[in-house]
Amino acid sequence: MTFRLHLFKACTLATLGFSQAACAGGIVGAPESVLLKNADGQYNHWNGIGKLFYNGEPSCTASLLDTRNNDNKATGPAYLLTDGHCALRRYDPNPDATLKLSVTFNYFNDTLDSHKSYEIHKVNWTTFSNTDFAIVELATPLDTLLKDGITPLKLSTDAASIVGDILIVGAPHGLPEIGLRLATCTQQPTDAVLVQSGLIYPDTRKNNCQGIRAGSDGSPVLEPKTGKIAGMIFTSTYDAKPENLCFNGSPCNARANNQTHN
Repeated sequence: MTFRLHLFKACTLATLGFSQAACAGGIVGAPESVLLKNADGQYNHWNGIGKLFYNGEPSCTASLLDTRNNDNKATGPAYLLTDGHCALRRYDPNPDATLKLSVTFNYFNDTLDSHKSYEIHKVNWTTFSNTDFAIVELATPLDTLLKDGITPLKLSTDAASIVGDILIVGAPHGLPEIGLRLATCTQQPTDAVLVQSGLIYPDTRKNNCQGIRAGSDGSPVLEPKTGKIAGMIFTSTYDAKPENLCFNGSPCNARANNQTHN
Protein backbone atom coordinates (compact mmCIF):
# COMPACT_ATOMS: atom_id res chain seq x y z
CA MET A 1 0.00 0.00 0.00
CA THR A 2 1.39 3.41 -0.95
CA PHE A 3 0.58 6.73 0.66
CA ARG A 4 0.43 10.13 -0.91
CA LEU A 5 1.23 13.09 1.31
CA HIS A 6 -0.36 16.46 0.64
CA LEU A 7 0.32 19.80 2.29
CA PHE A 8 -2.81 21.45 3.65
CA LYS A 9 -3.37 24.73 1.85
CA ALA A 10 -3.88 27.66 4.23
CA CYS A 11 -5.40 25.69 7.07
CA THR A 12 -5.60 25.70 10.87
CA LEU A 13 -6.37 22.47 12.71
CA ALA A 14 -8.12 21.89 15.99
CA THR A 15 -8.76 19.05 18.43
CA LEU A 16 -11.02 17.94 21.27
CA GLY A 17 -11.99 14.31 21.08
CA PHE A 18 -11.58 15.10 17.41
CA SER A 19 -8.82 17.16 15.85
CA GLN A 20 -9.54 20.43 14.13
CA ALA A 21 -7.57 22.60 11.79
CA ALA A 22 -7.86 26.29 10.99
CA CYS A 23 -6.91 27.25 7.48
CA ALA A 24 -5.32 30.65 7.89
CA GLY A 25 -4.20 33.17 5.36
CA GLY A 26 -5.75 34.43 2.16
CA ILE A 27 -9.00 32.45 2.23
CA VAL A 28 -11.93 34.29 0.68
CA GLY A 29 -15.00 34.60 2.89
CA ALA A 30 -13.39 34.78 6.33
CA PRO A 31 -12.94 38.28 7.79
CA GLU A 32 -9.78 39.37 9.58
CA SER A 33 -9.62 38.60 13.28
CA VAL A 34 -10.67 41.37 15.68
CA LEU A 35 -8.59 42.57 18.64
CA LEU A 36 -11.05 42.52 21.53
CA LYS A 37 -11.48 45.51 23.86
CA ASN A 38 -13.13 44.86 27.23
CA ALA A 39 -12.83 48.00 29.33
CA ASP A 40 -16.64 48.15 29.49
CA GLY A 41 -16.99 44.42 30.31
CA GLN A 42 -18.82 43.44 27.12
CA TYR A 43 -16.56 40.39 26.67
CA ASN A 44 -16.45 39.22 30.28
CA HIS A 45 -17.93 35.91 29.15
CA TRP A 46 -14.56 35.25 27.49
CA ASN A 47 -12.29 36.52 30.27
CA GLY A 48 -11.70 32.88 31.26
CA ILE A 49 -9.77 32.33 28.02
CA GLY A 50 -6.20 32.96 29.08
CA LYS A 51 -2.58 33.10 27.99
CA LEU A 52 -0.09 30.49 29.22
CA PHE A 53 3.34 31.67 30.32
CA TYR A 54 6.55 29.71 30.87
CA ASN A 55 8.96 31.60 33.14
CA GLY A 56 7.25 34.78 32.01
CA GLU A 57 7.47 34.00 28.31
CA PRO A 58 4.14 33.83 26.40
CA SER A 59 3.10 30.46 25.02
CA CYS A 60 -0.26 28.91 24.12
CA THR A 61 -3.89 29.78 24.85
CA ALA A 62 -5.97 27.91 27.47
CA SER A 63 -9.58 27.92 28.71
CA LEU A 64 -10.90 27.75 32.26
CA LEU A 65 -13.39 24.88 32.46
CA ASP A 66 -16.77 25.20 34.16
CA THR A 67 -16.74 22.26 36.58
CA ARG A 68 -19.44 23.53 38.95
CA ASN A 69 -21.85 20.87 40.22
CA ASN A 70 -25.59 20.63 39.58
CA ASP A 71 -26.19 23.19 42.32
CA ASN A 72 -23.88 25.60 40.48
CA LYS A 73 -21.32 25.40 43.29
CA ALA A 74 -17.56 25.20 42.81
CA THR A 75 -16.19 22.67 45.29
CA GLY A 76 -12.87 21.63 43.78
CA PRO A 77 -9.77 22.76 41.90
CA ALA A 78 -9.76 24.98 38.84
CA TYR A 79 -8.88 23.21 35.59
CA LEU A 80 -7.63 24.48 32.26
CA LEU A 81 -8.15 22.92 28.85
CA THR A 82 -5.30 23.37 26.39
CA ASP A 83 -3.28 21.40 23.86
CA GLY A 84 -1.20 18.48 25.06
CA HIS A 85 1.96 19.81 23.44
CA CYS A 86 1.44 23.12 25.23
CA ALA A 87 1.24 21.45 28.64
CA LEU A 88 4.22 19.15 28.16
CA ARG A 89 6.54 21.44 26.22
CA ARG A 90 7.04 18.54 23.84
CA TYR A 91 9.14 20.62 21.46
CA ASP A 92 11.50 21.98 24.16
CA PRO A 93 14.89 20.25 23.69
CA ASN A 94 15.96 21.18 27.24
CA PRO A 95 12.93 20.83 29.53
CA ASP A 96 13.47 22.41 32.95
CA ALA A 97 11.92 20.66 35.95
CA THR A 98 11.84 23.99 37.84
CA LEU A 99 9.97 25.78 35.05
CA LYS A 100 7.36 28.18 36.42
CA LEU A 101 4.01 27.82 34.66
CA SER A 102 1.16 30.30 34.92
CA VAL A 103 -1.95 31.51 33.13
CA THR A 104 -3.19 35.09 32.76
CA PHE A 105 -6.93 35.75 32.46
CA ASN A 106 -8.83 38.88 31.45
CA TYR A 107 -6.18 39.02 28.75
CA PHE A 108 -7.62 41.90 26.77
CA ASN A 109 -5.59 44.61 25.08
CA ASP A 110 -7.21 47.46 27.02
CA THR A 111 -7.29 45.80 30.47
CA LEU A 112 -3.54 45.49 31.13
CA ASP A 113 -3.91 46.79 34.70
CA SER A 114 -6.54 44.16 35.51
CA HIS A 115 -4.91 41.06 34.03
CA LYS A 116 -5.19 38.23 36.59
CA SER A 117 -2.43 35.61 36.78
CA TYR A 118 -2.49 32.24 38.54
CA GLU A 119 0.16 29.58 39.01
CA ILE A 120 -0.30 26.13 37.48
CA HIS A 121 -0.09 23.30 40.02
CA LYS A 122 0.25 20.29 37.73
CA VAL A 123 -0.71 18.66 34.45
CA ASN A 124 -3.45 16.18 35.39
CA TRP A 125 -3.85 14.43 32.08
CA THR A 126 -2.67 14.69 28.51
CA THR A 127 -2.91 12.63 25.33
CA PHE A 128 -1.46 12.49 21.85
CA SER A 129 -3.46 9.40 20.87
CA ASN A 130 -5.42 10.53 17.81
CA THR A 131 -5.85 13.96 19.36
CA ASP A 132 -3.85 16.59 21.24
CA PHE A 133 -5.18 18.05 24.48
CA ALA A 134 -4.49 18.29 28.19
CA ILE A 135 -6.22 19.00 31.48
CA VAL A 136 -4.15 21.30 33.71
CA GLU A 137 -4.85 22.04 37.39
CA LEU A 138 -4.31 25.49 38.88
CA ALA A 139 -2.96 26.09 42.38
CA THR A 140 -6.02 28.28 43.06
CA PRO A 141 -9.49 26.67 43.49
CA LEU A 142 -12.30 27.46 41.06
CA ASP A 143 -14.38 29.19 43.75
CA THR A 144 -11.63 31.79 44.21
CA LEU A 145 -11.43 32.44 40.46
CA LEU A 146 -15.19 32.92 40.33
CA LYS A 147 -14.96 35.44 43.17
CA ASP A 148 -12.19 37.16 41.20
CA GLY A 149 -14.67 37.60 38.35
CA ILE A 150 -13.21 35.00 35.99
CA THR A 151 -15.84 33.26 33.84
CA PRO A 152 -15.35 29.54 33.06
CA LEU A 153 -16.51 27.93 29.82
CA LYS A 154 -18.68 24.87 29.34
CA LEU A 155 -17.92 21.97 26.99
CA SER A 156 -20.26 21.18 24.11
CA THR A 157 -22.01 17.81 24.20
CA ASP A 158 -22.35 17.78 20.41
CA ALA A 159 -18.90 18.91 19.28
CA ALA A 160 -18.19 16.17 16.74
CA SER A 161 -21.23 17.03 14.60
CA ILE A 162 -20.59 20.77 14.29
CA VAL A 163 -20.13 21.85 10.68
CA GLY A 164 -20.64 25.46 9.70
CA ASP A 165 -20.11 28.73 11.52
CA ILE A 166 -17.67 28.83 14.45
CA LEU A 167 -15.86 31.35 16.64
CA ILE A 168 -12.23 31.15 17.73
CA VAL A 169 -11.01 33.26 20.64
CA GLY A 170 -7.29 33.12 21.33
CA ALA A 171 -4.14 35.03 22.13
CA PRO A 172 -1.64 34.80 19.26
CA HIS A 173 1.69 36.51 19.67
CA GLY A 174 4.02 38.06 17.13
CA LEU A 175 1.40 40.69 16.24
CA PRO A 176 1.67 44.45 16.85
CA GLU A 177 -0.80 44.38 19.77
CA ILE A 178 -1.24 41.71 22.46
CA GLY A 179 -4.57 40.43 23.73
CA LEU A 180 -7.43 38.11 22.89
CA ARG A 181 -8.63 38.12 19.30
CA LEU A 182 -11.92 36.92 17.84
CA ALA A 183 -11.98 35.10 14.52
CA THR A 184 -15.20 34.04 12.77
CA CYS A 185 -15.33 31.51 9.95
CA THR A 186 -16.69 28.14 8.87
CA GLN A 187 -15.65 24.64 9.88
CA GLN A 188 -15.76 21.41 7.90
CA PRO A 189 -14.28 17.90 8.04
CA THR A 190 -10.84 17.43 6.50
CA ASP A 191 -11.78 13.94 5.19
CA ALA A 192 -8.20 12.80 5.63
CA VAL A 193 -5.69 11.52 8.16
CA LEU A 194 -3.61 14.42 9.44
CA VAL A 195 0.12 13.77 9.91
CA GLN A 196 2.44 16.01 11.90
CA SER A 197 5.78 15.33 13.61
CA GLY A 198 5.32 11.57 13.64
CA LEU A 199 1.79 11.68 15.07
CA ILE A 200 -1.48 10.95 13.27
CA TYR A 201 -4.92 12.45 13.76
CA PRO A 202 -7.62 10.39 11.98
CA ASP A 203 -10.67 12.58 12.61
CA THR A 204 -9.85 16.23 12.05
CA ARG A 205 -11.80 19.40 11.37
CA LYS A 206 -10.54 22.41 9.44
CA ASN A 207 -11.57 26.03 9.18
CA ASN A 208 -10.57 29.16 7.32
CA CYS A 209 -10.28 31.55 10.26
CA GLN A 210 -7.88 34.45 9.91
CA GLY A 211 -5.30 35.66 12.41
CA ILE A 212 -4.14 32.23 13.59
CA ARG A 213 -0.49 32.51 14.58
CA ALA A 214 2.04 31.19 17.07
CA GLY A 215 0.35 31.29 20.45
CA SER A 216 -3.06 30.38 19.01
CA ASP A 217 -2.55 26.70 19.89
CA GLY A 218 -5.05 25.76 22.58
CA SER A 219 -7.55 28.44 21.52
CA PRO A 220 -11.13 27.24 22.01
CA VAL A 221 -13.36 26.72 19.00
CA LEU A 222 -16.77 27.93 20.16
CA GLU A 223 -20.33 27.30 19.11
CA PRO A 224 -21.76 30.71 18.11
CA LYS A 225 -25.21 30.09 19.66
CA THR A 226 -24.18 28.58 23.00
CA GLY A 227 -20.61 29.81 23.50
CA LYS A 228 -19.60 26.28 24.47
CA ILE A 229 -16.22 24.77 23.60
CA ALA A 230 -16.47 22.52 20.54
CA GLY A 231 -12.76 22.02 19.88
CA MET A 232 -9.29 23.55 20.12
CA ILE A 233 -6.76 24.83 17.65
CA PHE A 234 -3.66 22.67 17.73
CA THR A 235 -1.83 23.53 14.52
CA SER A 236 -1.96 25.74 11.45
CA THR A 237 -0.46 25.95 8.00
CA TYR A 238 0.25 29.65 8.47
CA ASP A 239 3.85 30.11 7.34
CA ALA A 240 4.10 26.39 6.45
CA LYS A 241 6.98 25.43 4.17
CA PRO A 242 6.96 22.53 1.66
CA GLU A 243 10.42 21.41 2.80
CA ASN A 244 8.98 20.81 6.30
CA LEU A 245 6.10 18.72 5.00
CA CYS A 246 4.43 16.68 7.78
CA PHE A 247 6.57 18.19 10.54
CA ASN A 248 5.69 20.82 13.15
CA GLY A 249 4.10 23.84 11.50
CA SER A 250 3.55 22.05 8.17
CA PRO A 251 0.82 19.43 8.74
CA CYS A 252 -0.11 17.20 5.83
CA ASN A 253 -2.79 14.66 5.01
CA ALA A 254 -2.15 11.07 3.98
CA ARG A 255 -4.20 9.15 1.44
CA ALA A 256 -3.75 5.49 0.55
CA ASN A 257 -4.57 4.21 -2.96
CA ASN A 258 -6.25 7.55 -3.67
CA GLN A 259 -8.76 6.85 -0.93
CA THR A 260 -9.07 8.96 2.21
CA HIS A 261 -8.59 7.17 5.52
CA ASN A 262 -10.98 8.27 8.27
